[in-house]
Amino acid sequence: MKKIFAFISVALLAIAGVCAKESVVALRTPASLYEVKEGNTVKWATEITAGTVLDKRGDDAVRMDIYTKSKTWENIEFYTVKYDGKDYFIQTRDSAAIKSAEDVGVVTENAVLYSKPHIATFRNAWIEPGTIVAEIDHQRLLFSEVVFFDSADEVRRTRFIYGAKVSNNSNDIKAIQLLEKARSVKDEGLQNDFLNSAVKTASAGSGKLTSYINSEVNRILGVSSFSDDDIVPIESYKAHIYTADGSKVNLRSLPGTAGEKVAQVDNGWECTVSLTTESQETIEGISASWFYVQNGDTEGWVFGGYLQREENAQVE
Repeated sequence: MKKIFAFISVALLAIAGVCAKESVVALRTPASLYEVKEGNTVKWATEITAGTVLDKRGDDAVRMDIYTKSKTWENIEFYTVKYDGKDYFIQTRDSAAIKSAEDVGVVTENAVLYSKPHIATFRNAWIEPGTIVAEIDHQRLLFSEVVFFDSADEVRRTRFIYGAKVSNNSNDIKAIQLLEKARSVKDEGLQNDFLNSAVKTASAGSGKLTSYINSEVNRILGVSSFSDDDIVPIESYKAHIYTADGSKVNLRSLPGTAGEKVAQVDNGWECTVSLTTESQETIEGISASWFYVQNGDTEGWVFGGYLQREENAQVE
């Protein structure tokens, strides 16, 4: 009798696995939803933010044509989804199929990309904090296999990153969505409401995104985390950029992560340092000041954790 009961239990679990419905998560903001125009043609209907989970309709992706006033784009791949009680289509490049909402995550700090779950396969590129990802394989040893939208090339990519740099906390994901809504509105009062809500929601989450959210709020408001009195001139010296994984580093218009990105420089880039902040900022567990650097027409502020002074290389 026990064997029969065990067999039935296994069978029921198998049936449940087969019948379990997949979902689809939007990976970019904004992600467009389309509705049928006529025949095999769809037209734009509405937009959603990254991290929005949709019910998946059907097992396979479908191919449809997109109608616009200027052009019709043919043979585009879509998932069929249900959102807010209505049927829509979302491009597969803008989204990913997931088994449950628990597979949705957000990158909490700069995460180097790997082509395989091995440190030797890094690709000299990374995902920035705040990026929404779909996790295919959670914590495969140290790595997680993730799907994300590459805005630089307008494609969906699958790579490996350190699993510890992904949060599946719902408040962390919600904080990113509120931040994106704040970027999209023009009304100052409504924007401030979204920003305040993003800060509060992040503080109720894992805590891993708090500094990122605060710095992004400052960036949106055009506020530096360092005052003018905190910036002091120093005797110029030569240095170069150093990163342990060989990735590029951002130069910013202002000291602190609230500054706009003005350039990206390669590992090993040589520069002259002339200004610094007296106060420090902590990024990825490293506390350091910010430094103003320059080489030719390329200049900006860089975090001191990426700066390595050249010995006996004083600028005359």
